[in-house]
Amino acid sequence: MPKIFVRDISSAQILMEVDLEEGEKAYSYAAELEEIGLSVEVINPTLTESLLHSLGATEIQKKSYLTSLDEELESHETPSCAHC
Repeated sequence: MPKIFVRDISSAQILMEVDLEEGEKAYSYAAELEEIGLSVEVINPTLTESLLHSLGATEIQKKSYLTSLDEELESHETPSCAHC
C-alpha cells in the first residue's frame, strides 16, 4: 500500500509513515511539529504510483512504467501536449 511520509527537511529523516487512508494524521502531526519550530514536509504518493499499486503492478513493472513515462515527457519539446 502506498504510504504518506512526514520528513524533517533539514535532516531528511522520516518522522512518520502512515497508510494513504490515514493522511489526516500525517498532516496533523506535521502541523504540530511546525508549531514547535521544525521544518517538515508531507510526502504523498503520486496519482500514478497509487494507480499502479491498485492495479497490482510489481516493483519492476512500476519502475518500467515510470521510466517510460519520464522518457515520453522528455521527448516533447514543449512542456505540454497541446500541440500533439
